[in-house]
Amino acid sequence: MAASNSNPGLYYGQIPTAAQWNSHFATKLDYSPGAANAIPYWDASGNLLSAPASGSCTSVANVFTCVNTTTTNLAGGNIGFIPYQSAPNTTLFVAGNTTTTPQFLTSTGTGAASQAPTLTGSTGTGNVVLASTLNSYALLAGSASQTFSVAPATAAAHAVRYDQVSGAGWITPIFSAGNFAASGAITWTVDAGDVGSYEYAQIGKTLIVSFYLSTTTVGGTIAAGDYLKLNLFGFTAAKSTSSVIKVNQGTWVASSLEVRAGETFIRIYNDVTEGGTFTASTNVTYLKGQVVIEIQ
Repeated sequence: MAASNSNPGLYYGQIPTAAQWNSHFATKLDYSPGAANAIPYWDASGNLLSAPASGSCTSVANVFTCVNTTTTNLAGGNIGFIPYQSAPNTTLFVAGNTTTTPQFLTSTGTGAASQAPTLTGSTGTGNVVLASTLNSYALLAGSASQTFSVAPATAAAHAVRYDQVSGAGWITPIFSAGNFAASGAITWTVDAGDVGSYEYAQIGKTLIVSFYLSTTTVGGTIAAGDYLKLNLFGFTAAKSTSSVIKVNQGTWVASSLEVRAGETFIRIYNDVTEGGTFTASTNVTYLKGQVVIEIQ
């Protein structure tokens, strides 16, 4: 019960109602009451305030629930973006590829520190080369072979050489006058138009070479037993072999072709004895033949 003349205007023996008590004590509070489902907090001056729940927090009947939505999903980014760390505890994104050309994620360090990754197109040095099938890899024009290298932890790199397989077709290198030479002081000149065919097919360690050359020129100082040299496409013979071909310096005659182990070219002699002498002539020397060689 209240005492006589007590504040707020209660008389002796009066029992205050709930509304009177609430009205009285509201003036005694040292903080501003918040709304329902509001979250209380202290400001920098020590005042107790409140604010409505928002963001990832919800409240029902003053029961608050906050969910960290970045636990399984990174904030920011867009479709196709790739996250990476630009610094400790700092995540950035590589923008997605908007082109119709496949791109690959690459990163090149400084030798002492890693660098931010980038998306790189599928052409250019050091990038992945796409092929439409697994059993028909196209060699670079004029190349004898394609070598794939994998660098392990050791200093030595392991190389795997791609072999032409049966059914892949014949390989014709781009023309180079350097593919045609001769022994001793002979000169052998072959123009691009002289090459009817000069090609090869590789099956494992077996190399098949076929050629037809017309109107070539032989000159220089010629001695008995000298021979013409036909480049072996960058391959090296594992074993010696020989074959009979045809040479024409006015008349077609049988001639000897020889490949020696360890050499990278084919020897073409003037006759089967390998002791004959070529005749100096301009645009009148023809050669045709084929040989099967075991390579290294």
